[in-house]
Amino acid sequence: MKNIKTFLMVLLVGMLALTTYACSTDEPDNGDNGDNGEVETTTVWYYNSEGWDSVYAYADNDDLLGGSPGSEATEGENDWWSIDVEVNVLSNPLTITFNDGDGNEAESAYINHPNNVYVSHEGDAMTTRRAVVELYGEFFRIYFYNSEDWESINAYSWHEGGNLIGDWPGTSVEEDEDGWVYIEIPGAIEDREGLNIIFNGQLDDEDVQTDDTAIENADDIYMTVNGEMFDSKQAAEDSLDAFVPTIEVHFYNVDGAWDDVYAYVEDDEDMLGANPGTAATQEDDSNWFTLEIEYDADDEDAEPFNLVWNNGDDVELDALEVSGGGIIMTSEGEVYTDRAQAEAFIYGEPEDFERVYFYNSFEWTELNAYIWSEDLGQILGAWPGMPVTHKDDSDWVYIDIPAEIGEDHVMIIFNGEEGQTGDLVLENADDVYLTAYDEMFDSKEAAEQAVEDAEEDENGEDETPDITWDYTQVFEKDDISGSYGDGTYEGLVDWTYVHARDYDSFDIDGGGIMLRRADEPSSLSATFDEGLNDFYLEFRKAYTGASTRTYEVHIEHDGNTETYALPEFG
Repeated sequence: MKNIKTFLMVLLVGMLALTTYACSTDEPDNGDNGDNGEVETTTVWYYNSEGWDSVYAYADNDDLLGGSPGSEATEGENDWWSIDVEVNVLSNPLTITFNDGDGNEAESAYINHPNNVYVSHEGDAMTTRRAVVELYGEFFRIYFYNSEDWESINAYSWHEGGNLIGDWPGTSVEEDEDGWVYIEIPGAIEDREGLNIIFNGQLDDEDVQTDDTAIENADDIYMTVNGEMFDSKQAAEDSLDAFVPTIEVHFYNVDGAWDDVYAYVEDDEDMLGANPGTAATQEDDSNWFTLEIEYDADDEDAEPFNLVWNNGDDVELDALEVSGGGIIMTSEGEVYTDRAQAEAFIYGEPEDFERVYFYNSFEWTELNAYIWSEDLGQILGAWPGMPVTHKDDSDWVYIDIPAEIGEDHVMIIFNGEEGQTGDLVLENADDVYLTAYDEMFDSKEAAEQAVEDAEEDENGEDETPDITWDYTQVFEKDDISGSYGDGTYEGLVDWTYVHARDYDSFDIDGGGIMLRRADEPSSLSATFDEGLNDFYLEFRKAYTGASTRTYEVHIEHDGNTETYALPEFG
């Protein structure tokens, strides 16, 4: 019986020791463990509250870091500096002194546990960074008005030095009053260059979040679900009562051809008034005009509308279907998605552009041209590209390309709501008359004849073209959050990503998506309804952590899954 009691006592002591070690801090594990569980290297962190340009450290044992001033520490984020000491502080406690290498020293700190490694200037050794920062009272609050009753709200904040309150989704907020919550961020708001914040949570079991919002001063710290900042709670609440969602559309008055620019909406006088509608606002004596329209582009039930630009007198353009902001039209009837592209095409010399034609014999609607080159990247913007131009009553459309066909290895896909071509390589400046059968000809007549031949079988009946679903997916930075999270990317198929973010500055041929850790797990998946013959990945290492990168590709078909392990790299 005595042996059993002894065994139980040892077991309980072991459990208590394990629990104490695991729960004593929310910071990462410190050091490498050998087979005996001992810490061989201890990383000690110093909060540089004095703002020293350099930080050094020496220990009571000169063999560890050298004599005073010792070894130079490594600068981290948010005024924290670190230094590795090859010692097991559980069995060999350490006295360490941080200094600036120029005669100024902090109080010595006594380190006797691998968790108590966050050191203040006064020599306090704490278990978390927050505990040290709280000693100085250096926190500021950002408030969020939870007007839509989000649940499980977190705040994610970062600045030029990195994340401030943890990785995505950040830190849980604190309740305030009357629907307000807040988060405390360490430091002084004036010292946080490039400070941004996102509040995020759950609404009806769906993930919701604000936009990335910049904190520009110490007064505008009251935020709404629209991502707007105000200098008081009352001003923030009042803004929601008066908020009306709007979009902007733009017009380029080529060479000042029109004295005035107006627009109205077909079949809806309530939006911009009866013909000629509402006058657009000219921008700084330029040829650019902007019109703001009350319209909620984020509402799934919002119907597109037809916008008609006119000069307020006797000239108007064909109606343009609008379902979101940013669309650009010119007085010459062209449509663009980017101002720089619009001006380049309007004022570019004819020899600067190559014109490529497409015979839209199947009358695909919402027709665009997506164009790219291995050397030039995406020439006319992200998928689905730029709207084509259609100027007569035939099925021919065209797109102008600011690249040298045949020399820049230009590739093109014409695509619409009902289908698309395959990847077509423009090998020369003659064979620029393309068809939905993925063929290229040197004249419209030759292309039309080929289509007619292809559509007739032995009985003279129409055939459906065999379209090749072959494409390259480039993940655009602006369509993915700048912090790790889950979501959907709408490409030629819908891609589902888990614990991923935009590529930051680590792009691959102009785009990409960044995965993170297997234990989240980070992943990217899509379903190809038309089947899959080949699959090709381009990948690279992003941030410069020391760990190697490993990827697996799982392909599932008819209930069977094949797994392909990619070679380790990085």
